[in-house]
Amino acid sequence: MRTFNHPVLFVCTHLSLAAERLSQKMAQGIIALIGLCTAQMASADEDIAGMVNSITSGITSVKPGLLLAAQVAGIGCVIAGIFLWLRKKNDPHVKGSHIAIFIGIGCILIALDQFISRGQKQAGFRPVSVG
Repeated sequence: MRTFNHPVLFVCTHLSLAAERLSQKMAQGIIALIGLCTAQMASADEDIAGMVNSITSGITSVKPGLLLAAQVAGIGCVIAGIFLWLRKKNDPHVKGSHIAIFIGIGCILIALDQFISRGQKQAGFRPVSVG
């Protein structure tokens, strides 16, 4: 029978190990799901060029949804940056670089569709319309 000298340390250690195992299992599951989806799309044609074409056509069909999700994530990053900015007065652990990174990434994600459409216009391609 085990004796617990430090039950809080025991619980914290086991929770930390369980969280690490859970994150590893989730990462393995996501990788397996991605591999399963791409293998199914890639096996539709018999040569490598057909596999690449199949995967890129699948990505093209998902692009508008991803762009809208990027805009929502960008708004969330900007809001988190503003929240950190307001919290900076009372919390010495919040750095100005963290605030700038959150707001910068948020602005980039919000303007991602504009970056893509301008790049396509300069390259001579048809611009992407979201929605």
